[in-house]
Amino acid sequence: MTTIIELKVSREGERTFLIVPEVGMFTRALPAGTLLCPGQHAGYLSQLGFGHVLIVPPGVTGRIIS
Repeated sequence: MTTIIELKVSREGERTFLIVPEVGMFTRALPAGTLLCPGQHAGYLSQLGFGHVLIVPPGVTGRIIS
């Protein structure tokens, strides 16, 4: 079963961090340099055999640094 989880946002100065709000194994990360926009898939979280698609929340755009 795959569900969708919206990433949480943390801002420090001009930097924006996307944070996975639950515990699990983060996989399928997008490569550095990729542009992000609201609603875009940003990775995948696996929890005890269940999969969750991680999406960029509304109002967040930017480029992946690491």
